[in-house]
Amino acid sequence: MNQRSKSIIAVDIDDVLAAEAEFVVAYTNEHWGGSYTMEDYTEAWNLFWGVDVDEVERRAEILHRPGIVSQYRVMPGSRDVLERLKETYELIVVTSRRQRVEQETQQWLDKRFPDIFSKLILTGFWDDPSIEDRHLLSKGSLLNDHRVAYVIDDQQKHCIS
Repeated sequence: MNQRSKSIIAVDIDDVLAAEAEFVVAYTNEHWGGSYTMEDYTEAWNLFWGVDVDEVERRAEILHRPGIVSQYRVMPGSRDVLERLKETYELIVVTSRRQRVEQETQQWLDKRFPDIFSKLILTGFWDDPSIEDRHLLSKGSLLNDHRVAYVIDDQQKHCIS
């Protein structure tokens, strides 16, 4: 079966392939104080940290500095599952990560998941701090534009959309 005739599965990165929440919780406790746990975590960082939007952006800038996302550990078992799925499906990455970490994200994927994904797409949801409630945005129309048949994502809103 050639790549063009395979159905497409879009795979998210953070908290699907990479342990992003775990890293953010640990980084927060170490660098900004607190005793946060995984149960406290939400992608709405203003709610997670209990800070205003300016402080969220300041912290987000730090968390998106070169070398940070490369530190995320791989979720156990993810490579094995993807290798099996690749036999039947075309796999692409669709992530809400900021555009500024695109090259580092691609390097992380190439190192940990070589020859698995045919494409990396960053939504850019988090690139414009003037957009309120960015955590409510969904990947739905973008997934439709790329003729995605299935979605593997930790956020239910993306799967439903």
